[in-house]
Amino acid sequence: MTATPEDLTGRLEGGVRAFIRAAHLGRVALGGIGMIVALDADGRPTGNRWIDTGLTIGAMLWVCSLALLSSRLDTILRRRPRLIWIDTVVVLGLIAVDKPWDSLAALPYAALAFLVPYVRPAGLLAATAVAVVTGYVPKLVALVAAPADAGHIAPTTTADLLTAYIGPMIGGVFAWGACTLLHQVRQATARYEDAQQALTVAEERRAEIDARHALADQLHDTISQSIRAIPLRLDGPPPTGLSPLLL
Repeated sequence: MTATPEDLTGRLEGGVRAFIRAAHLGRVALGGIGMIVALDADGRPTGNRWIDTGLTIGAMLWVCSLALLSSRLDTILRRRPRLIWIDTVVVLGLIAVDKPWDSLAALPYAALAFLVPYVRPAGLLAATAVAVVTGYVPKLVALVAAPADAGHIAPTTTADLLTAYIGPMIGGVFAWGACTLLHQVRQATARYEDAQQALTVAEERRAEIDARHALADQLHDTISQSIRAIPLRLDGPPPTGLSPLLL
Protein backbone atom coordinates (compact mmCIF):
# COMPACT_ATOMS: atom_id res chain seq x y z
CA MET A 1 0.00 0.00 0.00
CA THR A 2 1.44 3.34 -1.07
CA ALA A 3 1.76 5.86 1.75
CA THR A 4 -0.04 9.13 1.26
CA PRO A 5 1.63 12.50 1.95
CA GLU A 6 -0.46 12.75 5.11
CA ASP A 7 0.91 9.40 6.32
CA LEU A 8 4.50 10.42 5.63
CA THR A 9 4.04 13.80 7.30
CA GLY A 10 2.38 12.18 10.30
CA ARG A 11 5.21 9.67 10.73
CA LEU A 12 7.84 12.39 10.37
CA GLU A 13 6.18 14.69 12.89
CA GLY A 14 5.71 11.79 15.31
CA GLY A 15 9.42 11.03 15.11
CA VAL A 16 10.32 14.70 15.60
CA ARG A 17 8.10 14.97 18.68
CA ALA A 18 9.68 11.83 20.15
CA PHE A 19 13.14 13.29 19.46
CA ILE A 20 12.18 16.56 21.19
CA ARG A 21 10.91 14.70 24.27
CA ALA A 22 14.14 12.70 24.39
CA ALA A 23 16.18 15.92 24.12
CA HIS A 24 14.26 17.50 27.02
CA LEU A 25 14.73 14.40 29.18
CA GLY A 26 18.43 14.35 28.31
CA ARG A 27 18.83 17.99 29.28
CA VAL A 28 17.10 17.41 32.62
CA ALA A 29 19.22 14.31 33.31
CA LEU A 30 22.49 16.05 32.45
CA GLY A 31 21.47 19.10 34.49
CA GLY A 32 20.80 16.81 37.44
CA ILE A 33 24.22 15.22 37.02
CA GLY A 34 25.73 18.72 37.06
CA MET A 35 23.99 19.48 40.37
CA ILE A 36 25.28 16.23 41.90
CA VAL A 37 28.82 17.07 40.76
CA ALA A 38 28.54 20.63 42.11
CA LEU A 39 27.28 19.46 45.52
CA ASP A 40 29.92 16.74 45.83
CA ALA A 41 32.93 18.49 47.36
CA ASP A 42 35.16 15.42 47.62
CA GLY A 43 38.22 15.91 45.48
CA ARG A 44 36.88 19.16 44.03
CA PRO A 45 38.18 22.73 44.48
CA THR A 46 36.39 24.54 47.30
CA GLY A 47 36.93 28.16 46.29
CA ASN A 48 33.75 30.03 45.31
CA ARG A 49 31.78 26.79 45.19
CA TRP A 50 28.58 28.76 45.80
CA ILE A 51 28.99 30.17 42.26
CA ASP A 52 29.22 26.67 40.83
CA THR A 53 26.19 25.50 42.83
CA GLY A 54 24.16 28.54 41.83
CA LEU A 55 24.97 28.09 38.17
CA THR A 56 24.00 24.43 38.20
CA ILE A 57 20.74 25.20 40.01
CA GLY A 58 20.01 27.93 37.46
CA ALA A 59 20.70 25.55 34.58
CA MET A 60 18.46 22.90 36.16
CA LEU A 61 15.60 25.36 36.62
CA TRP A 62 15.97 26.52 33.01
CA VAL A 63 15.93 23.09 31.40
CA CYS A 64 13.13 21.82 33.68
CA SER A 65 10.96 24.84 32.90
CA LEU A 66 11.34 24.33 29.16
CA ALA A 67 10.68 20.60 29.55
CA LEU A 68 7.41 21.27 31.40
CA LEU A 69 6.36 23.71 28.65
CA SER A 70 7.58 21.49 25.81
CA SER A 71 4.26 21.25 23.91
CA ARG A 72 3.58 24.99 23.95
CA LEU A 73 7.27 25.72 23.32
CA ASP A 74 7.30 23.43 20.28
CA THR A 75 4.32 25.29 18.80
CA ILE A 76 6.06 28.65 19.32
CA LEU A 77 9.39 27.46 17.92
CA ARG A 78 7.77 26.03 14.80
CA ARG A 79 6.32 29.47 14.05
CA ARG A 80 9.45 31.38 15.07
CA PRO A 81 12.42 28.98 15.03
CA ARG A 82 14.95 31.74 15.62
CA LEU A 83 13.85 31.91 19.26
CA ILE A 84 15.66 28.61 19.84
CA TRP A 85 18.93 30.54 19.82
CA ILE A 86 17.91 32.17 23.11
CA ASP A 87 18.11 28.75 24.75
CA THR A 88 21.46 28.10 23.10
CA VAL A 89 22.90 31.39 24.36
CA VAL A 90 21.60 30.77 27.90
CA VAL A 91 22.87 27.19 28.12
CA LEU A 92 26.27 27.85 26.56
CA GLY A 93 26.60 31.01 28.66
CA LEU A 94 25.99 29.05 31.86
CA ILE A 95 28.51 26.45 30.72
CA ALA A 96 31.11 29.13 29.92
CA VAL A 97 30.73 30.88 33.29
CA ASP A 98 30.82 27.54 35.11
CA LYS A 99 33.90 26.42 33.18
CA PRO A 100 36.35 26.76 36.08
CA TRP A 101 34.43 23.95 37.85
CA ASP A 102 33.11 22.01 34.82
CA SER A 103 30.02 20.80 36.68
CA LEU A 104 27.94 21.45 33.55
CA ALA A 105 30.50 19.89 31.23
CA ALA A 106 28.05 17.34 29.79
CA LEU A 107 25.16 19.75 29.15
CA PRO A 108 26.29 20.77 25.61
CA TYR A 109 25.33 17.32 24.34
CA ALA A 110 21.61 17.87 24.95
CA ALA A 111 21.85 21.59 24.19
CA LEU A 112 23.02 20.83 20.65
CA ALA A 113 20.55 17.96 20.20
CA PHE A 114 17.72 20.32 21.14
CA LEU A 115 18.55 22.43 18.08
CA VAL A 116 18.05 19.58 15.59
CA PRO A 117 14.32 20.01 14.75
CA TYR A 118 14.41 23.79 14.48
CA VAL A 119 17.57 24.92 12.67
CA ARG A 120 19.33 24.23 9.40
CA PRO A 121 22.44 22.04 9.33
CA ALA A 122 24.70 25.05 8.78
CA GLY A 123 23.30 26.73 11.89
CA LEU A 124 23.85 23.64 14.00
CA LEU A 125 27.41 23.30 12.73
CA ALA A 126 28.04 26.91 13.78
CA ALA A 127 26.54 26.19 17.22
CA THR A 128 28.85 23.18 17.55
CA ALA A 129 31.87 25.38 16.82
CA VAL A 130 30.69 27.87 19.46
CA ALA A 131 30.19 25.05 21.98
CA VAL A 132 33.73 23.78 21.36
CA VAL A 133 35.16 27.29 21.79
CA THR A 134 33.04 27.69 24.93
CA GLY A 135 34.70 24.57 26.27
CA TYR A 136 38.27 25.65 25.66
CA VAL A 137 38.54 29.42 26.04
CA PRO A 138 37.03 30.30 29.47
CA LYS A 139 39.23 27.97 31.50
CA LEU A 140 42.32 29.09 29.59
CA VAL A 141 41.44 32.75 30.20
CA ALA A 142 40.85 32.06 33.90
CA LEU A 143 44.22 30.34 34.28
CA VAL A 144 46.07 33.12 32.44
CA ALA A 145 44.24 36.05 34.09
CA ALA A 146 44.38 34.73 37.66
CA PRO A 147 47.28 32.29 38.05
CA ALA A 148 47.24 32.87 41.80
CA ASP A 149 43.77 31.38 41.99
CA ALA A 150 44.69 28.35 39.91
CA GLY A 151 44.18 26.16 42.97
CA HIS A 152 40.50 27.05 42.96
CA ILE A 153 40.11 25.88 39.36
CA ALA A 154 39.54 22.23 38.64
CA PRO A 155 42.53 20.70 36.87
CA THR A 156 42.06 19.34 33.37
CA THR A 157 42.02 15.57 33.52
CA THR A 158 41.70 12.88 30.86
CA ALA A 159 38.00 12.60 31.71
CA ASP A 160 37.66 16.36 31.17
CA LEU A 161 39.21 16.06 27.74
CA LEU A 162 36.65 13.41 26.79
CA THR A 163 33.55 14.94 28.38
CA ALA A 164 34.14 18.69 28.49
CA TYR A 165 36.22 19.33 25.38
CA ILE A 166 36.20 16.54 22.80
CA GLY A 167 32.73 15.34 23.81
CA PRO A 168 30.78 18.44 22.69
CA MET A 169 32.55 18.34 19.34
CA ILE A 170 31.62 14.69 18.79
CA GLY A 171 28.09 15.26 20.07
CA GLY A 172 27.76 18.27 17.80
CA VAL A 173 28.86 16.28 14.78
CA PHE A 174 26.24 13.62 15.52
CA ALA A 175 23.59 16.31 16.07
CA TRP A 176 24.60 17.94 12.79
CA GLY A 177 24.24 14.58 11.03
CA ALA A 178 20.76 14.10 12.52
CA CYS A 179 19.82 17.66 11.54
CA THR A 180 21.06 17.09 7.97
CA LEU A 181 19.09 13.85 7.70
CA LEU A 182 15.92 15.46 9.06
CA HIS A 183 16.35 18.41 6.70
CA GLN A 184 16.71 16.08 3.71
CA VAL A 185 13.68 14.02 4.77
CA ARG A 186 11.60 17.18 5.13
CA GLN A 187 12.68 18.37 1.70
CA ALA A 188 11.89 14.98 0.15
CA THR A 189 8.49 14.94 1.86
CA ALA A 190 7.75 18.46 0.61
CA ARG A 191 8.73 17.46 -2.95
CA TYR A 192 6.54 14.36 -2.70
CA GLU A 193 3.60 16.43 -1.47
CA ASP A 194 4.12 18.91 -4.32
CA ALA A 195 4.24 16.06 -6.84
CA GLN A 196 1.08 14.51 -5.40
CA GLN A 197 -0.68 17.87 -5.50
CA ALA A 198 0.40 18.41 -9.11
CA LEU A 199 -0.84 14.91 -9.98
CA THR A 200 -4.19 15.61 -8.34
CA VAL A 201 -4.53 18.85 -10.28
CA ALA A 202 -3.61 17.04 -13.50
CA GLU A 203 -6.18 14.32 -12.82
CA GLU A 204 -8.86 16.91 -12.11
CA ARG A 205 -7.93 18.70 -15.33
CA ARG A 206 -8.06 15.41 -17.26
CA ALA A 207 -11.48 14.63 -15.79
CA GLU A 208 -12.71 18.08 -16.84
CA ILE A 209 -11.39 17.55 -20.38
CA ASP A 210 -13.00 14.10 -20.57
CA ALA A 211 -16.31 15.59 -19.43
CA ARG A 212 -16.08 18.24 -22.15
CA HIS A 213 -15.29 15.58 -24.75
CA ALA A 214 -18.27 13.50 -23.62
CA LEU A 215 -20.52 16.55 -23.83
CA ALA A 216 -19.18 17.36 -27.31
CA ASP A 217 -19.78 13.75 -28.44
CA GLN A 218 -23.31 13.86 -27.08
CA LEU A 219 -23.98 17.15 -28.84
CA HIS A 220 -22.50 15.76 -32.05
CA ASP A 221 -24.73 12.67 -31.87
CA THR A 222 -27.81 14.80 -31.25
CA ILE A 223 -27.07 17.09 -34.18
CA SER A 224 -26.28 14.11 -36.44
CA GLN A 225 -29.55 12.42 -35.60
CA SER A 226 -31.47 15.63 -36.23
CA ILE A 227 -29.82 16.13 -39.63
CA ARG A 228 -30.53 12.53 -40.65
CA ALA A 229 -34.21 12.97 -39.68
CA ILE A 230 -34.76 16.03 -41.88
CA PRO A 231 -35.04 14.13 -45.26
CA LEU A 232 -37.40 11.63 -43.68
CA ARG A 233 -39.74 14.39 -42.64
CA LEU A 234 -39.60 16.06 -46.09
CA ASP A 235 -40.45 12.79 -47.89
CA GLY A 236 -43.28 11.89 -45.55
CA PRO A 237 -46.92 13.08 -45.54
CA PRO A 238 -47.53 16.72 -44.80
CA PRO A 239 -48.07 17.52 -41.20
CA THR A 240 -51.65 17.77 -40.08
CA GLY A 241 -53.25 20.65 -38.31
CA LEU A 242 -51.55 23.34 -40.48
CA SER A 243 -53.29 25.91 -42.63
CA PRO A 244 -53.19 25.23 -46.47
CA LEU A 245 -51.63 28.62 -46.89
CA LEU A 246 -48.62 27.42 -45.00
CA LEU A 247 -48.18 24.26 -47.21
